[in-house]
Amino acid sequence: MNLNGYGNVPDNCIVIFTGSYCAACRQLENTLSHTELNVPVKYISIEKYSHAASMCGVMSLPTMLFVKNGIIKSNIVGSVTTATIQAEIK
Repeated sequence: MNLNGYGNVPDNCIVIFTGSYCAACRQLENTLSHTELNVPVKYISIEKYSHAASMCGVMSLPTMLFVKNGIIKSNIVGSVTTATIQAEIK
């Protein structure tokens, strides 16, 4: 999967769109830093890569895209529990 200018992301990963001003983004990043997800996590700043966010239909932050075999399988908007994220990975 290629996100126009951001570069390639792994075929199986979580792509998280964040903003430096977003408190929920910082909370989610903190939560994920203490969680083992067994898939790569790619953070994309909407300040720097707004075109990638637009291309993926991101309307709110944080937005997590669950990529499976290079295709966006699903998404979650907002800061959610690790249990919710782990359930989505399966």
